[in-house]
Amino acid sequence: MSKPIQAKYKVLENVRIAEGYYKITLEAPYIVRNYLPTQFVNIKVGTGYEYLLRKPFSIYEAMDHTISIVYRVIGKGTRRLAEYQKGEFLDIVAPVGKGVQVKNIKAKKMAFIAGGCGIASLKELAGHVAKKFDLFYGVESRNQIVELEKWRKLANKIFVATDDGSEGYKGFVTDLFKEKVLQYDAVYCCGPKVMMRKIYELFPQNSYFIFEEYMACGIGVCMGCVIKTKEGYKRICKDGPLFKGEEIVW
Repeated sequence: MSKPIQAKYKVLENVRIAEGYYKITLEAPYIVRNYLPTQFVNIKVGTGYEYLLRKPFSIYEAMDHTISIVYRVIGKGTRRLAEYQKGEFLDIVAPVGKGVQVKNIKAKKMAFIAGGCGIASLKELAGHVAKKFDLFYGVESRNQIVELEKWRKLANKIFVATDDGSEGYKGFVTDLFKEKVLQYDAVYCCGPKVMMRKIYELFPQNSYFIFEEYMACGIGVCMGCVIKTKEGYKRICKDGPLFKGEEIVW
């Protein structure tokens, strides 16, 4: 696994793709050559004290010489990121995290479960196990659904849940998954912690969770993004972000 390096990467596109969601595409051949699915990038989104800490983002897509990042604008840092224009450069440390060795995935029928922006953390892994999984995707409203047409090319079936009932099942994606839980032999999940805990309760064996957390250093030194496991505290940035459900103290 390659060590993360700090470099500046050119913005090729930064566009709104759903209500509150954007996708930024960067020219990043080094990252494409050296990343593994579920690894992420750590971005310095601006200058000055208010942008002192880098922001972690999952690698949504990697192809040819480019990577894409899907993010939701929810605070000062992501608002600043949404302002970047084609031709500008972003200071990035990448690839960060352990990543998944896809050859080690033996499951025949998997469920990928995403809540909100958690969809961004699963996309690259999905591309490596296409047609071996069903997607369960939960958002607040149909206006927040991100690029579902791309997922239709990868998933066997797609089940959508919206809080307001504007698309698919009305209610939580956890309740939607509960109806079909016995059909799968592995689960990969990313979303709010309360959602992931519920999924673990429904499917404790052979379940994997991608954790998202605020980070300070992002390279395992500061211990600012630890998660409690049965073996003690582990660092999401260094030991994760993917963890097996049964090792987490929920």
